[in-house]
Amino acid sequence: MRGASSWQMLSEVRAPGFGIVSQQAVGKRFLLYWLYWLFDRHVGEWALDLSGIAPWYRPNPPDSRSEAPGPATPVLATLSKDGKTLYLIVANGSSDRAVPARIALRGFAASGVSGELLSYPGMDRDPLVAPREDAVSDAGARLDGGTVTLTLPPQSVAFLAVRGR
Repeated sequence: MRGASSWQMLSEVRAPGFGIVSQQAVGKRFLLYWLYWLFDRHVGEWALDLSGIAPWYRPNPPDSRSEAPGPATPVLATLSKDGKTLYLIVANGSSDRAVPARIALRGFAASGVSGELLSYPGMDRDPLVAPREDAVSDAGARLDGGTVTLTLPPQSVAFLAVRGR
């Protein structure tokens, strides 16, 4: 799954495309850099099956060919090679609605959760980010028994690592 999308190392500031850094903006990173950085650190070796209920997205108008209906909060669940860490990547594509998430873990004895949130709402914002904290913060995930809870702000992705016992 790693490296499955297009990217390029260097881009012009005025034409970022799939670039992650620019020689014209030393000390800044394109938002895509932080997406790849977090993704790479939160994907395990084994993809897991999952089931659940999520808000449903329907394009407007319903017969739109450019967009397909589907979950508004897709989730990717993977397990580390040693089976000791469960990784969850949860996205909220809504431009105006925060979504509470409750993830019940079955078959995995969790001892703690940590994670980061990538959130940089606004389609017209500068894609160059500095400092890192302008786009990446603590996800605010909590573990209560066998359930992970958090709230996903609009236009955000949570990258979680659930430690096993």
